[in-house]
This record gives sequence, C-alpha cells and structure tokens, in this order.
Amino acid sequence: MRARFWTLLASALCLGACADLWGFGDVTVGTDGGVTPDAAAGTSTGSASGAVSGSSSTGMASGMSSGVSAGSSGGSTGSGGASAGMPTIGGSGSGSSGNSSGNGCASNQTSCGTACCTAAEICINESGVVSCQQICTTNADCVAPTCCVPLENGGGRAVCLATSGNFCMCKKSTDCPAKCCAPQSDENGNPVAPYVCKPNDGALNDCCTALSSVGLGCVSGTCCETLSVGNDVCLEPCSNSSKCGASTCEQLSSGNCNGETGVCLVAP
Repeated sequence: MRARFWTLLASALCLGACADLWGFGDVTVGTDGGVTPDAAAGTSTGSASGAVSGSSSTGMASGMSSGVSAGSSGGSTGSGGASAGMPTIGGSGSGSSGNSSGNGCASNQTSCGTACCTAAEICINESGVVSCQQICTTNADCVAPTCCVPLENGGGRAVCLATSGNFCMCKKSTDCPAKCCAPQSDENGNPVAPYVCKPNDGALNDCCTALSSVGLGCVSGTCCETLSVGNDVCLEPCSNSSKCGASTCEQLSSGNCNGETGVCLVAP
C-alpha cells in the first residue's frame, strides 16, 4: 500500500516536468476529461470558428443574399428605359423563381413569381414586384380605378393598372389628372405612341403648359410646342426625320426651335 502511494505521488509531481520533456508543452483537461495539448486545442478551435464564420455563416449566407438581391435589382434596372416609373415585362427571372418554388403552371399559362398568368394576362414588374395583369388596348377594357397603361418594354402591349391616372392612355389633355397628354419616350428619347398621362414638368416629351407664367420652361435643348391634344409639350428640334427615330420631323408653322425648323413628333 505504501509503495503504491509513493508511486502515485511521484507521478503527480512529474506530470508538469514530464510534459515538457515529452513535447506536449502546457496541458489542459479537455471537456471529456482527457488530456489535450493547448496547441492542438487552439488549432482546432481556430479553424472550426473560421470555417463557420467565413464559409457557413458569413461567406455563403451573405454572398447568396447579395446575389439574389443584386440579380433581382439588376433585372428590374436593366429593364428600365426613358419613361421612369412605367411598368415593365416581368421577364425570365420571375418565371424561374416561380418554377423553383414548385409552382407548376399549365402549358397555356406563364409562370410569374408564385402565380400563373393566363393567356389574357401578362407578367409585369413594378419596382421589383412581379404580378399578372390583364391585357388591354384601351381604357374601356379596364374596370375603374384601373386604366390601360402601356408597358415600357412590352412591344406596344398594355395592361390594366391602378395608377391614379399616371401613364394611362389618353387622346386629349382632359383625359388626364394633370391635364397633360403627351407621347412616351423610347430609349433614345424619341417620342412614341400611344400618348399617356404625364407630368407638367418641362422634361423632354412631358408637358410645359403655362410653365412660362411661373418662370419655368422646358429642359435645355427642347422647345415648348402646342399640340392638337390640348396641351403644350417639350419637343426636340430637328431639320429632318433622321434624328427622330420612329417619329417624324414635323415642320413648324412659324418660327424655329433652337435654329431648326421642325420638332420630332408622333401622332397620338
């Protein structure tokens, strides 16, 4: 018994010195009660923490989140054109989203986010929100408070939307809340039909009715001209139709616009 006691005592006293001798360095007791070298514990903890923080938690999660946001945002921005605020075609992004979420649409339907559009609808994008909307050709096709709004990149197509009168198709100034019925703009700023309700703000192809009475006018390089629809519109000057895109260079009845005898214009 005494011999065993002295043996255990000697082992305890030797533990620290022997650890240095055996190359373990300082030692700590692991959570399982075993003896684990500090150096190894440090390496294990450090790499595990780095993997979770860098790859799992922060790296992949934030990367995937950024990618999705940037993609959606990029699709929406890429579709934007000259007439800011107008709805655009939803695009393939919304279709892919719908399919990946398990939303199976019939063969005669189009996937649109989590919905399926019928043949009488179009998947549109309004500031990043996709939805199915009824196709229309005139305001008469729509039920109030919606009106027929041309799609910015829809190839002449339009849908029924509630827009408080903004961008609704129009034939005359009195069709619009701001009494401004003016042509839309293509990607180059040229006027295109159909005419829609727009702001009376002096921008290219927007209205300029009575702006001079309050010391305002059209954006630089354009002229305020009176149109048959019953309001004045800021139009780009021209001498021939080569600079007017799909519109034509309409000759002014008198005077000139920035030294040129016509303005780019399209019929309502």
